[in-house]
Amino acid sequence: MFLSDLENDPGEKHNLAQELPELCAELTAAALKWREDIEETWKEKFAQNYSLT
Repeated sequence: MFLSDLENDPGEKHNLAQELPELCAELTAAALKWREDIEETWKEKFAQNYSLT
C-alpha cells in the first residue's frame, strides 16, 4: 500500500505506510468491505442479466 499526505507531499514522493500501519490496516479493511458489498450487490441485482458463457 502507498499512503501519502497530499497536502504536504503533492508529488507523492514519501510513502507513509510503514509509519502509519494502523491507518493502513483500517483503510485496507474498509476497501475490502467495500469490494465485498459491491460484489454482493452485483450478485443480487445484476448478475442474472448477464451470461459468462
